[in-house]
Parts: sequence; C-alpha cells; structure tokens
Amino acid sequence: MTEPPSETNRCRIKEQISLFADKMADIENYLTDPSRREMKFFLTVFLDKQDLKGPTDPRMGLIQKPRQPVTRKLYYENPELYLTDQLDLIERRSALGLNDCWVPSLNLIYGINPVAEAFGCQFVRDNNNAVPWAMPVCSDPDLVDTLDADLEKSPAGCFILTTMQNWRNLTQGILPLCAVPIYSPLCTTAQIMGSTEFLTALHTHPAKIHTLLDRITDLTIEWVERQYKAAGGNLRGMGQYHVPATNGVVLSDDEQVLISPTMYQEFGVPYISRISERFGGVYLHFCGGNTHNLRCLRQIPGLRGIDSQCNPAQFTTARNILGDDMLILTRVRDRPAGPKDVSSEYLNRYIELAQDTRTILWIFTDDPGFRSDRPDLVPRRLYG
Repeated sequence: MTEPPSETNRCRIKEQISLFADKMADIENYLTDPSRREMKFFLTVFLDKQDLKGPTDPRMGLIQKPRQPVTRKLYYENPELYLTDQLDLIERRSALGLNDCWVPSLNLIYGINPVAEAFGCQFVRDNNNAVPWAMPVCSDPDLVDTLDADLEKSPAGCFILTTMQNWRNLTQGILPLCAVPIYSPLCTTAQIMGSTEFLTALHTHPAKIHTLLDRITDLTIEWVERQYKAAGGNLRGMGQYHVPATNGVVLSDDEQVLISPTMYQEFGVPYISRISERFGGVYLHFCGGNTHNLRCLRQIPGLRGIDSQCNPAQFTTARNILGDDMLILTRVRDRPAGPKDVSSEYLNRYIELAQDTRTILWIFTDDPGFRSDRPDLVPRRLYG
C-alpha cells in the first residue's frame, strides 16, 4: 500500500490551489457564460517521450514517466498509488506555469461504464494497460426489457465511489474531484446490446429501444448523483470542463456519429435533454468532428458546448450551425497523434477561425518550456 499524502504534501497542495483560485473561477465563468466570446487553449505536455499507450489520460494535462512501472490495471488495484502519482503530476504540471486553461483536479479514469455494468455487462482487457472492452449482455431486442439493473451490482461503480470518498478524506477535500467519464444513453445501449445489434434495433424494435433508453437515462442520472455525493458536492467535469456538476455534466456521445439526424432526433435528443435539465446543462463529446447532427444538438435545452476533433472546414460548419454563444472544444492536429502532431501553419489556420469565439483549442506538445517565446511552435498571439 502507498502512504497517504503527508501533512507537508497537503500544505503544498493548498498553496497550489490558492495560486489557481482566480484561474479556477475564471474558467468556471468562461464555461458557463455564453457572452464570453474569446479563444482559450488547453495544453497536454509530454514529458515522457513514449506514446499515448500509458495509463495517464491526456486530459490531465501532462504525460510523464512514472516513478515506477504502472498500468491501468495496477491503478485499479492500488488507488492509493494512483492518488500519489496524480498529486505528483499536479505538482509538476503546476510548476510549468503555462497560461492555458488547465487547473488542478483529481481524476479517476478506469474506462468502465458502471451504468452498463449495472445491466450485466462485463468489461475485459486485452492486456493490463488496455482500456476495457464492454461485452454485450443482450443482443436480442425482444429481451432487453427483461434485464435487471441496479448500480449496487456494479463492482466498478461501488469501487469508484469508495475511492472518491477515500481520496477526498486523504486530501482533506482540498482538490476537486472530476466525474468519471459519463456515457450517453445511446452509448450505454450500444454497450449493452452490441453496436450492430443496437443500430439495427433502432429500425426494427423502436419501442423496445425507447424503453431501454428511458431506464438507462434514469440510471445515468442516479450515477451522477452518487458521484456528486461521494465527492462531497465538489464534483467537476473532467479535464477541460472545470465546472460544477450542478452547472452541467459532460457526456460521451460517440454513437451519434453513426446515426442519421432523423434517428438522433428521436433516440438521442429526448434522453440527453432530461440529463441536461437535471444538472443545469450538458457538454457533449463525440469523436470525428462530424457535423450532420449539430442541428439536432442545438435543440437540447441547456447544451453548453461540444467536444470533438474538427478540421477547419468542420469547425466552420459547426460554428455556423451552433452559433456564437456555443463553446467548441477541438483537438488541433494535422499529423499522426502525438506530441508533435500539429504544424504551425495548420495551427495558424485555426487561430484565424477561432479568434474572438467561444473556442478551446487542445494542443499536444513535448516542450515543457512551451511559451510565447517559441513562435515556431505557437504564435505569440495565442497567448494574448
């Protein structure tokens, strides 16, 4: 077992949090105030020159070489070690002094969806460091309404809530806790049934799917509420979304890119709207930068922003459809993913498009001295 943070470490954490207090308040205001039409950026710094296969998530703002070999599985088995490594990461990231919208927080990133697990899904790993895969529990749409669902039966859910409580006690509640990734009802349904079977059932058994989506929505709301309680009311969105859960939650909604606007209007919008109304807003993540469902998204009450990886053309389309008051967070890269995946020419194109708009540009770099004195990496004006 790893020793809990010492009193000296707690004092250092308190000092770091006090230094970030104004920044935290500014980011929270920015994320929730649609009148703030300004460009910001979020940097993920690679101190470890390996690749993206380690257990540290890029949304934590720093990829560093751990003090000892670790895997996702080891972090799951030893949450005290996970906490100690995160506190070290927070201290090193803070010391970089970068003027981006990263702020310190604690993240539990295990890759398991407790809502799907509550319906009976099992999650398996290809290896100790892999993100777990969901194994469908019921591919027959005629039988999905017979599934029992109880969050108390989710081993991962119980473990995560206990870990949140322990981390809060060990750090004396100094640091905010970020919600574990929350899956949209569509994505959870795809995990329960299997993606192909789910997409087919949208056409062949719509009533059955609506019943399942309704139950999943209720359980998703309950799952967020349980996290909020475990975090002592100091629950935030993960990574770039440093906003209280009472002002909006972040949903992973990747399944939407696979269905038409007509289908998304029927099977996506109503259920996300319920979650948004319960928590004062919603931010939606989906991979790929697809734009075909954006007009549907705009109809969701309380939609605060989208999170994807748009190319410049997709970004322009998204901005035109969503309007000037909507936040767009986008990964910026024109090369294979990694610390040197964006050229200055490509980044300049984005800056021209994003100036004076509600946009967060997410950039990877392997330069810990990433500052405005490196115009070959980032133009000075990105730093205001």
